[in-house]
Amino acid sequence: MNMKIEGVKFHQEILERFRLYSEACDPALRPKASAYATYLCLLEQCAKEYNSKGVVREFSLVRAAEKTGVPYGSLYDGLQYLNEQKFVSEEIHNGKSVWVLCDVERLNAPQRQGGLKTKISMNYFPVPKVIFETNILKELVRTSNANAFNLLFGLLNQFRVGLAYKSIESTDQLTQTYNMKTLKHILKKNAKGVRNVLDILSPIFDVHFDGVSARGKQIWIKRVQFNLKEECLKDDVDEYKVDSLMAKYNQDLIYFLDTNEVPYRPSTDLRDIVLSFKQEVIDRIKEVRGENNSFEMRDKWIREVYQSAIAQIDEKVHKMKKYFGKVVIYTLGGYFRKAFRRAVDNHYKNAPAGLFFDVKLQIHKQSLSRARSASNININLDDLPF
Repeated sequence: MNMKIEGVKFHQEILERFRLYSEACDPALRPKASAYATYLCLLEQCAKEYNSKGVVREFSLVRAAEKTGVPYGSLYDGLQYLNEQKFVSEEIHNGKSVWVLCDVERLNAPQRQGGLKTKISMNYFPVPKVIFETNILKELVRTSNANAFNLLFGLLNQFRVGLAYKSIESTDQLTQTYNMKTLKHILKKNAKGVRNVLDILSPIFDVHFDGVSARGKQIWIKRVQFNLKEECLKDDVDEYKVDSLMAKYNQDLIYFLDTNEVPYRPSTDLRDIVLSFKQEVIDRIKEVRGENNSFEMRDKWIREVYQSAIAQIDEKVHKMKKYFGKVVIYTLGGYFRKAFRRAVDNHYKNAPAGLFFDVKLQIHKQSLSRARSASNININLDDLPF
């Protein structure tokens, strides 16, 4: 199986900053467990908003506290620490206060990942979504286990590398082993304290003890073996290699909306636009192949279709500003969907005769089917004055 960890990106460079602060001589500079928990909650919200620039528009400490079980006060303290140490900054965008994850836009830039041709990029590791769906953050904050985050991130880093370089048939093939002595050093705890931390991390890792022996009334453990649980994994099936394209156009889309002052809700409208782009453009063009069975022609078509659709919408947005003095679009997802659909249809219509005939025939059949099912509700974009 080709598997990958299903989660949110945590950049290596930012992790190194946390490590440097954790080794600071001044205890006030060392991040507490609440700072790690708050940063992870911000990362999750940023992923929900599809914002590769690291701008978080709809973060709520109240909602984060309700979801994770971490007390509001602890998350507030964590946010203050992150702000003071420049892990995040509070800014005003279009008249609204937002949180910006510092350096994320720079670290998400394509050149940092070697461009679209790079198969494996190790500048980040994914934090499993299960961490936000269990009591892990709550318990690590309650027990003040800041060092446990270092262990967690280190393990995720190693599993990420292992998954990137080999296919696995079961999670048993993916194993990391630590000596108990090493775990005590990382966690700054005795053997019992180490076992308590491992219990907290049990929703993510299966833990097995090796070299167990009895010495008087004490149980001694020589090594600890970690296996990543299947709940943290998903199939890494990207047959048409569109993930990087999605990320690229999503970033451009955010820039277009912000530049044109188009009001949108990141966690809903942006998701709908991205979904419509995937369904109306990428899913319909992904099978197009050029010479030598390459995807170069397909990627060129996707880029041209996107630019054509955005040009349509840009023209209409400027007309709205002229008529109303502002942009008024009530259903962004539907509005963009029509533009994407029309741009794809035009591109196929103008393609040279005989080129990609099978794909064109399939698209034609889809268009006929869609027209029959939605003939009474479909609105032609050209019929609108904007």
